[in-house]
Amino acid sequence: EVSSSTTFSGHIVDNSRASSGNNTSNILAEVCKQIGSPDPSGNGYYAVYVDLPRKGSYCAYHSWGSCGGVPVQFAFFWKLDGDAGCDPKSSVPNQSEGLAALANVSGHELSEARTDPTGAGWYHPDIPVSPTGR
Repeated sequence: EVSSSTTFSGHIVDNSRASSGNNTSNILAEVCKQIGSPDPSGNGYYAVYVDLPRKGSYCAYHSWGSCGGVPVQFAFFWKLDGDAGCDPKSSVPNQSEGLAALANVSGHELSEARTDPTGAGWYHPDIPVSPTGR
């Protein structure tokens, strides 16, 4: 699981064609290919930003898997410029809608990777799930 402290270890620009974001296996494979050796502690978190507009109902999401047997967390972010459905209505002066949206969902996904790394947090046995699953 992602720990409470973070260390930025750099970034990678991948100029290959971006995934549509609808297949977590493909995204995980690309993360593993790009990072080479994941954080051996198993606490690695890898954010994937693409220049494709959003598809589906999520502004971003996180998932997990392993690279060479080492657990990793990753998050996927679409291009959110002009996407009113993801606009957090920021009041920060001179901040674009897309930047505000990415800042919002980036913080959200990092927090979820720390607190709910495999998606089990939404389904606590003592809390009934609504008909929509949320």
